Amino acid sequence: MKQKLIITFIALALPLFVAAQQKHMNSNLKSLDKRADIQFEHFSYSEAIKLYKRLHEQDSSNLHVLKRLADSYRKLNEPDSAAAWYSQLMQLA
Repeated sequence: MKQKLIITFIALALPLFVAAQQKHMNSNLKSLDKRADIQFEHFSYSEAIKLYKRLHEQDSSNLHVLKRLADSYRKLNEPDSAAAWYSQLMQLA
């Protein structure tokens, strides 16, 4: 009886835990996206690239992130890197 109660509790609590973790993760990604955009808007392209690459690891199909990565490399006068990111962008667009 006690084992059934524990298993039932775990079965009911697990989805709540997973949902809370997912909400926290989404919040962190939004914060990271905002920080990356601020760096980009303040012309800190090298810092923006670091943040956008972290975002890209989480969601490789985010068009905004791909465009900002390509634009950042272009503005840093790194045409080969910019072309690689623009190519990924065009494949998804």
